[in-house]
Amino acid sequence: MNTKPNPYDLYEDLSKDAERIYKYAIPPFRSVIRKKEYDTQEELSSFVPVEPKKYTQDWKIYYQACRTEKLMFFRIIKDAVDYLVVENKYSYGRPSAFFSDIIKSICIKSYHNISTWRLESELRLAKSMGIINHVYKKSCISKYMNSEDVKKVLHELYKTIAEPLIPIETQYAADATGIGNTYKAKKWIDVRLDKQEHRQYNKLHILSGTITNIIISARVTEGTRHESPIFKDLIIGINRFR
Repeated sequence: MNTKPNPYDLYEDLSKDAERIYKYAIPPFRSVIRKKEYDTQEELSSFVPVEPKKYTQDWKIYYQACRTEKLMFFRIIKDAVDYLVVENKYSYGRPSAFFSDIIKSICIKSYHNISTWRLESELRLAKSMGIINHVYKKSCISKYMNSEDVKKVLHELYKTIAEPLIPIETQYAADATGIGNTYKAKKWIDVRLDKQEHRQYNKLHILSGTITNIIISARVTEGTRHESPIFKDLIIGINRFR
């Protein structure tokens, strides 16, 4: 008598074949875990901890300096300009502006990196603190900014400020950067290699200490001038500190 085949017998045979194939195709699961544990242990034994970075910065003093930076700037500028005893030049006609206040006003403008249009508010604050005695308009300050007399005083000013720090410095470095002559001038780093763009800039050559970054000698030239010919003049500026 023929019996009807059970449909589950087919799946049973497939299950046996699958177990046999799986056994030879994939290694035992336990051996994989052991190999992984062995690799992990080997990695741990060869691990070298990274030493944390150590900074020599005194953060307490640095934070205090940042808090009082502007106040210290006002004090240094006032003391240095008053020490130079900048005299006024008298002539016929309208009295000239107080030269010491002009020098301080120009320094305040450069420190805040603002135009003469926005300078008056800072000058009023400086006057209330006793830094300057007169607040001059932008037209007056702009007139003196290209004066040769101002140039001579500024050269003496940064040297006077640098003099107390000279005993700390043992090495000096020369550098130069461009200063745009127009309001929308590009950054010097973007046009540094483009010689044609240098015509629209002036170049500031400096000699500074490598410890305090204090500037002890400086020259301003056309933007097309190279640094090498100016280096001799920068070195001559060190003689006053020896």
